[in-house]
Amino acid sequence: MSKKIFISHSTEDHQIVQYFIDDLLIGALNFNITEIFCTSADGAKIKSGEDWRESIMENLSKSSVAVIVITPNYKSSEMCLNELGALWFTKKNILPLIVEPIKYETVGVLLTVRQIDKLNDEKSLDRVKDKLQSDYNIEPSLIKSDRWTFKKKEFLHKLEKYLQTNHFPPP
Repeated sequence: MSKKIFISHSTEDHQIVQYFIDDLLIGALNFNITEIFCTSADGAKIKSGEDWRESIMENLSKSSVAVIVITPNYKSSEMCLNELGALWFTKKNILPLIVEPIKYETVGVLLTVRQIDKLNDEKSLDRVKDKLQSDYNIEPSLIKSDRWTFKKKEFLHKLEKYLQTNHFPPP
């Protein structure tokens, strides 16, 4: 079964992505874990015994949206750069999200033409919510604003604490 959302990220950033999935995608937007493909997230991983390359390719090609979490770890990962190239080639609906020290100017040539949002910015996350809500025809009445705001702030708090104790290598 293919997934609706493909999350491209470095496995070294698995905790950040787990927060994003748990707090925002599942906790606030009501996606089911079975609708998400993420190689390092519990419940969304590659099944035991599957060819991991085939599983990534299949889910990448069949997903509707690809969320890319771009950190220095992402930019230094050969696998991540391969996924990015494949996503660029497929002209997939891509939501790139950067985490400092990555900046708009340093994100890379394949993404500089796209609108890029920051993962640790409230307004950016609101735009991500709006995009996913529109792409998946999620009725506005299904996403309660107070719930979204609470889960977004919870995510940002966890992310900030994580980033304070886990520093990225220089890009």
